[in-house]
Amino acid sequence: MRSALLVLAAAAVWVAGCTGEPSALQGQMPPGAVAGRWSIVAIGGPGRVGLGRKGLAVASDGAAHIAYRAGDSLYYTVVKDDRWQTERVAAGFVGDFRGIGADLALDANAQPVVTYGWRGCFHGKGVCTARKADDGSWQSQTISRKGNLGLYTAVAVGKVYRVLPREGGVPEEEAASAGVGAFEVEERTHVVYHDYKARDDLYYAVGTPDGWQITKIDFDPHAGFYCDLAVDDAGRPHVVYATVEGGYDGIDFATDDYIVDDLKYARYDGEQWRLDTIDTYGNVGTWPSICVDATGAAHVSYGGEHRIKYAVHREGTWTIRVVDEGEDVQTYTSLSLAGDGTPWVAYCRGRNLWLAHWSGSKWERELVDDSANVGAHCAIAIDPVGTLHIAYTDWQHRDLKYARRRP
Repeated sequence: MRSALLVLAAAAVWVAGCTGEPSALQGQMPPGAVAGRWSIVAIGGPGRVGLGRKGLAVASDGAAHIAYRAGDSLYYTVVKDDRWQTERVAAGFVGDFRGIGADLALDANAQPVVTYGWRGCFHGKGVCTARKADDGSWQSQTISRKGNLGLYTAVAVGKVYRVLPREGGVPEEEAASAGVGAFEVEERTHVVYHDYKARDDLYYAVGTPDGWQITKIDFDPHAGFYCDLAVDDAGRPHVVYATVEGGYDGIDFATDDYIVDDLKYARYDGEQWRLDTIDTYGNVGTWPSICVDATGAAHVSYGGEHRIKYAVHREGTWTIRVVDEGEDVQTYTSLSLAGDGTPWVAYCRGRNLWLAHWSGSKWERELVDDSANVGAHCAIAIDPVGTLHIAYTDWQHRDLKYARRRP
């Protein structure tokens, strides 16, 4: 379907660390606090800032791009060399529910693309994307208004390769290896979202020159919660999501307390969606995060049963490892792959932010921030030089926090 285009005004301000009362709405930032090798700053402001899911992506120049909630509005900030630029993307965002948030990806020009629910999922207004244009304005599109949408949504930007006619009798294989005239490459914006109106369905939308093409991925009752999305090098989407006991009726939105059943996975093979179940042990699948490596293998982190788990899919089989476990382990996770393929998992334990990576034989864990009730709804990204970036919630101060560790 073709979507109407709305241009939103964005007020931007560049700031460096400063003293005084922090305010995300005014773009003011407190000075960075250094804990060991970690540099940590907080984005404060009136009302609740940074609650719910956050979108985080890092450009090739090391700039961190973050999408987050502040009150009922959607904000975007980018940090580079300890200077921040903060903009409001949209007002009348997703309301005041804890788990609701946004996701963010970068296009080939390092411009942000954000997906979010509009005017509160309980109003069923729709799921949207917003893209920053060359003139600095935000251009928003409504993907769908049908159903109750926007509670869970994720975005990724991938490429579509089209084989061009051979020129001068050069075989396509030789042209491809030479990188000359073999393929035409187009970018596509991929979005997944959950519709909890009836049976709790999972939908996928891809942007094309003719508008958004929408497909229902999974229509099992109570599917599509906590969905996350990655796109492989061939431009094909991979989706991870959970089923929830009782679906929409089984959710306590005030406490973000959901009883998840299973963790599921869907991938598009070029012709159809292939569905698989990753884990059914107890109540698992909360806040999963997915990455796809250069070989096309899917890597997933997720929570449940007081454990943080990691799963990788190779040769048709899922291998599952326990990253950390204990009564104080919460269910928030986020995954990123380093340049060498090493998985790094950010998560919350004991109301603190923790980080773990696979050494080849075991999980090495470290404490990132123990300042008090921090780490929920974390998002991690790794830039090309190996710098770690994490955005997360400070529940005590109702702030968004950002931590960075250089290699």
